[in-house]
Amino acid sequence: MTPNDDCLIRYLEARRDGQGWTDEEWDVATCVIDWLKSQLEELVTGPCDWTYDDLYDFFETACGESFIIFEGGPQENKMIYCPFCGKSIKETDHE
Repeated sequence: MTPNDDCLIRYLEARRDGQGWTDEEWDVATCVIDWLKSQLEELVTGPCDWTYDDLYDFFETACGESFIIFEGGPQENKMIYCPFCGKSIKETDHE
């Protein structure tokens, strides 16, 4: 756990104690914290791999989307970030 996570949990605990949160409300708050941490980790870890599908002539993205480029690839078209997930684009060889 990073110091920021710890600060957020301490803040929520203080709010719970000061405002009389129920156990159920606290469970929901900690669930939201866990979800936010997972979303943040997913966002900042690594690039979005784009794989070209030469059979159907499109790029498949690691974030589960598809993208058609009529001329060249992402790099030739000066595409730096995935328009779907916001991560940097990394072209990978198809298997």
